Amino acid sequence: MGSPGEAQIRVWESVAEQFEAANEGWKVDLNFQDDDMYQTIGLPNLLNGRNAPDVYFEWVGNRLLERDADGFV
Repeated sequence: MGSPGEAQIRVWESVAEQFEAANEGWKVDLNFQDDDMYQTIGLPNLLNGRNAPDVYFEWVGNRLLERDADGFV
């Protein structure tokens, strides 16, 4: 996701730790990027890469419709 700021990053890190503790064998990798990079090249590159994310953030509207049309939703 685009970087939500240090306070929210700590929250997401805590959520990831809790998920891993409750789900043996699962590993959560958080990837925060500059908002502009995430919107323009970051997310598209991640989705089209060999190891696409299982969960990602996307804005509602046309961007989400594009992701759906491309098979990423």
